Amino acid sequence: MADGYILSGDTMNIKKDRLLIVTILLSITTPLAADIFILHGSFGSESRWYRPGGEFYQAVATEGATLGHSVSPFLWSGGITAQSIIEAAGTLVKRILELPPTSQIILFAHSNGGNVCAYASMLLGELYRNLDPKEQSLNILKKPFEEKKLTKNRNFIYEVEPKLDKLIDATFSDLQKTVDLKHYLRRTLPDYPIQLICLMGTPINIDRFDINMQVVKQVINLYSPADFIQALVGKQLLPEHERRANIQTKIYHSKNAKGPTDPCHKHIRNPVIGKWLLHLPTIIADKENATRLASGTTIFYDDVNKEPTFAAGVYSEASPPTNTEEDEFDAESISSFFDDMDEATSLAIE
Repeated sequence: MADGYILSGDTMNIKKDRLLIVTILLSITTPLAADIFILHGSFGSESRWYRPGGEFYQAVATEGATLGHSVSPFLWSGGITAQSIIEAAGTLVKRILELPPTSQIILFAHSNGGNVCAYASMLLGELYRNLDPKEQSLNILKKPFEEKKLTKNRNFIYEVEPKLDKLIDATFSDLQKTVDLKHYLRRTLPDYPIQLICLMGTPINIDRFDINMQVVKQVINLYSPADFIQALVGKQLLPEHERRANIQTKIYHSKNAKGPTDPCHKHIRNPVIGKWLLHLPTIIADKENATRLASGTTIFYDDVNKEPTFAAGVYSEASPPTNTEEDEFDAESISSFFDDMDEATSLAIE
């Protein structure tokens, strides 16, 4: 992000200067209400949890209303292909650009929806950095999709599939047309367009989808040792960063004498977690430096009025869980996941 915008004496820039002043004044005087988007994961578009009427959605919406925030579900194809991620990220950025430039954006994403958020941040970062089509260089956006190929001369090269290459070009070009003067100046404000991203069971593939921290203020990655799907197709932990935190997530069920459990892939988006997501940055803030987030373990309670407890310290991915969700929960998650895959495959064949 730019450190600031220097007002120019050039007559051609007077319009920009005046608009910048108005934009800054609005950002100071306007209440910090946020626009929250909730993203489902792969094969999850038909689920109810992230939409009005769903328990997770209602938990977020109820808590958000007390803070003046608005909540919207974000529907995307739910596909597992690179094309699906690129298209969904482009649509998400377009939704963001449709909002006033002083809007506070918050993203809550389950599973592969988190990778949609990550690529959206990459698109937004390049969009703010690279508004002039003549200076366009989209290598950062294309590098995640490079494939190693052997040439006729038996040399290895890295190339992006032509179809994806054209899709990235078209997506970025379309977004450039959406950016108006207000959003051009938005990148000069001393803040981040995306205030918070909360990942829930997102498979971390940092080589492909690395969240651009120049446009995102804070990232909280909720994971569980009992989430086999996340570990199957990615990693569980984000690389260290002062504005990112890895949170091992546990849920305390009052009827369970064994104590807190490690949720499976499905239950890491439990409404008792949704109730407190907006407060997590405060709960896990570093005690010695409030601008930093601390990684550690957070226990959420089925008594939603009880604030989650947090203990700093990263739980290793390789460590075995001491107490997981009941087997029926894991079985339900497994069955649901593969049923959705079968359904998606059948639709694709038809």
